[in-house]
Amino acid sequence: MGKSINSKKMFRNTFMLYVRQIVILVINLVSVRILLHSFGEDDYGLYTLIAGIASMFSILSGAMSCASQRFYSFYMGQDKYDELKKCVWTSLIVYVLIAVVVFLFAETAGLWYVQTRLIVPVDRITQVIWLYQFSIISLVLTIFATPFLAYVISYEDMDIYAAISIIEVVLKLVIAFLIKALNPDIRLAIYGLLLVGVSGISFLLYLVVVKAKYKWKMGGQFDRKLFKEMLSFAS
Repeated sequence: MGKSINSKKMFRNTFMLYVRQIVILVINLVSVRILLHSFGEDDYGLYTLIAGIASMFSILSGAMSCASQRFYSFYMGQDKYDELKKCVWTSLIVYVLIAVVVFLFAETAGLWYVQTRLIVPVDRITQVIWLYQFSIISLVLTIFATPFLAYVISYEDMDIYAAISIIEVVLKLVIAFLIKALNPDIRLAIYGLLLVGVSGISFLLYLVVVKAKYKWKMGGQFDRKLFKEMLSFAS
């Protein structure tokens, strides 16, 4: 009976991940065409450049995501839910520290690079700086959402992960259509602001799911030893 249930869950997870991948691929292809048409080659190039710079700061978050999933799954497998609660709280503190480090570095070295080293048309420099600021905010929200995403994946609820991912790309597609009507002088900045909204919605969805489905509650005990172990594993 247990094997049958596990097989069904494995099939459902695999199916949902394939659906997620196909939907995201198709929508991203459509979105790129719309954005390129809406922005034009120059503004679209500026957007991809700024997005690329902002995404470089997500390396720490990606490493910690793997570490979080490993420790969550370990405690879940042993039914040590008190230890799991401690682990989640400790990982949240780690992610807050990562977010602070990323934000400080992005607002110093990163902002200096954007302002002094990038070759940007004079009439677009203000928009580019605003776009960069909004990209950093989106990145910080993504970092805060990562431990809850790891929690969902540790429970192997890939249908939830797929659903939220699809909601994200659909919202970005809607935004791609909407910005066509905006003034070119504010289009880049407004697009960055709207992406902040998408990141915020994604964070809230993961938070609500973890609180409602898994009965997670804010608070817990900080474990210094576990903190060191998670950082060591991530490194």
